Amino acid sequence: MSSVMRSCARTGRFLATYALLAAAACSEPNPGPGTDEEASLQVTVVTRDVLVDRITAEVTGPGIAPALLFNLTLANGVASGTLRVPPGDDRTITLRAFEDTGELSYEGSATIDVRPGMNPTVNIVLRSRAGQLPISGSIGSISVEVLGPSSISIAGSSAQYTARVYNVADGTEFTVADGDIEWAVSNPALAEVSATGLVTTLGGSGTVLVVANYDGVAGVASVQVGSGSASLGTVQGSVVANQAFFDFGYSLGELVVAWSGPLSGSDVISNTGAFEFGSLPFGSYFVALAAVPPGCTTDNANVEVGSSTPVSVVLEVNCSF
Repeated sequence: MSSVMRSCARTGRFLATYALLAAAACSEPNPGPGTDEEASLQVTVVTRDVLVDRITAEVTGPGIAPALLFNLTLANGVASGTLRVPPGDDRTITLRAFEDTGELSYEGSATIDVRPGMNPTVNIVLRSRAGQLPISGSIGSISVEVLGPSSISIAGSSAQYTARVYNVADGTEFTVADGDIEWAVSNPALAEVSATGLVTTLGGSGTVLVVANYDGVAGVASVQVGSGSASLGTVQGSVVANQAFFDFGYSLGELVVAWSGPLSGSDVISNTGAFEFGSLPFGSYFVALAAVPPGCTTDNANVEVGSSTPVSVVLEVNCSF
């Protein structure tokens, strides 16, 4: 073999090796969220009382071969997961729900244009193959997390729940006004929820889904509620005010004291400044005046109710001219 031919052979081997390395580099996994190579989409499917064993998400479209397949995490009537998808037009996302026998029971899809960074929320309806009511899912860059206790055991007790809204790509939280969150519960016979996320049990026992809806995206928390009994205690106390409070013409009987904990509530203070609230399940409580007049400040108290002996609290109100 001539030197020229040997040189060409070496060059050919080099180019072939380079082509293989380039192909391998192109086939490496996408770098991850926050890059131009892929977008992060949050998928949430609320299955309610539908009996499904597994839910998958399939992504197809130009430049995606083979199709991307994701298994969603299913717990307490909610399936969720994050899809890492290459940006591009005409991405078809298909959600499928399967029974424990492996039989396909629900299916729905939507075709969207995926962009790096934030993507708008799209709702997908999964229709039953047996003619039952459909279930719904949402896909987008925003996720909603419901924060609060996992159980409320005493009938008539209340617990506060809050919603955390964030970008699934980098975890950035969004500031959301209370009125932008719509609250709901899955079983109004067991519990009710206020417009601000305060859940109150009504009696009976079972599982209640507490749902926070924001811009078409649902966050869900599973809460066990029961009708059990509890040891009860009492908090009693008084409110004292400086002279400026009275010089302003204010009266102690106009003030309202509020408490929150295993059981929440409020009551008007007597003209002497005394207050008392009983039948409280044992636990930690936050006690404070619900509002104070202009020009005045007040303190608050954290108390532990753990016996039948009343817990004493003194709240001070100080006003200045």
